[in-house]
Amino acid sequence: MEKPLVTIGLPILNGEKFIERRLKSILTQTFLDFQIIISNNASTDNSLLICKEFAKKDSRIKIFNQKETIVAEKNFAFVLEQAYTKYFVWASVDDLWKEDFLEKNFEFLEKNNNYVCCSGTVERFGEEDFLKIKHNDSFFKKNYKKFRKNFRPFYNLSFSGN
Repeated sequence: MEKPLVTIGLPILNGEKFIERRLKSILTQTFLDFQIIISNNASTDNSLLICKEFAKKDSRIKIFNQKETIVAEKNFAFVLEQAYTKYFVWASVDDLWKEDFLEKNFEFLEKNNNYVCCSGTVERFGEEDFLKIKHNDSFFKKNYKKFRKNFRPFYNLSFSGN
């Protein structure tokens, strides 16, 4: 395989609920010059099996299986360290991209040499069960969930600097 332009780093841990939909979201991109580096973080569910099934059908997918669970930040760093392409993008197991996500971001970076990163609009979807207050939650956990739920609509990302 010729060297692709983009590496997609996909760290996963017990993502069987999302991984099939996630991989389909990546593999149906209009921009096709990419490889996918998956780091399975010693999942105890069927995540690895699902990834292997996709890898059998698409040679752009390379899977690494961590023998024991590592902290999430190290798993994200691991997929980045495997990249050797001009561009890199992280993909979380429970995120989805519109079909032109890679194409639009690639074109933007190619046309704007003074930028080192870019991202599209982020929209939330799905249930937010983890923010539901439970009877047995501690006082601090209840207040944390209230705070997160109330300020989530104001959350946005911005990048600046050299």
